[in-house]
Amino acid sequence: MQKAQSTKDSKADLPRVIAISSGKGGVGKSSIAVNLGISLAKTGAKVCLLDSDTGLANANILLGIAPEYSIEHVLYGARDIDEIMLDGPHGLKIIPGANGISECVSLHPRQQLRLTRELARIEGEFDYLLIDTAAGIADTTLDFVSA
Repeated sequence: MQKAQSTKDSKADLPRVIAISSGKGGVGKSSIAVNLGISLAKTGAKVCLLDSDTGLANANILLGIAPEYSIEHVLYGARDIDEIMLDGPHGLKIIPGANGISECVSLHPRQQLRLTRELARIEGEFDYLLIDTAAGIADTTLDFVSA
């Protein structure tokens, strides 16, 4: 793979956002997201992988990482997004999703606003933001894709 061209002229520029999504589960969304993230990071690009599955996240599992905190802590105001961000292979940054937390399956508008603001704070640090969405076409999944 060739070296990724930086897509940004300054820190104020936005990263390229790639949402990996499907209406069906078990088709390899997380595998594609994780491997794309690693491949881009290997080229020297600054990459952040957001596991936006707020019910059954697994990007961290594929990477063999056990997070102490997850997006759940951001949604409820207990942590800032940079406090939960993990280091992955080749400089890849991971924002772990919630796992098995039924309260996080549907996001309240206040939680959506908090997450949007937290992402806006860090987006200038990255060339790419990859979003590994939940399966299906639920409102929360569609919100992440359209955002």
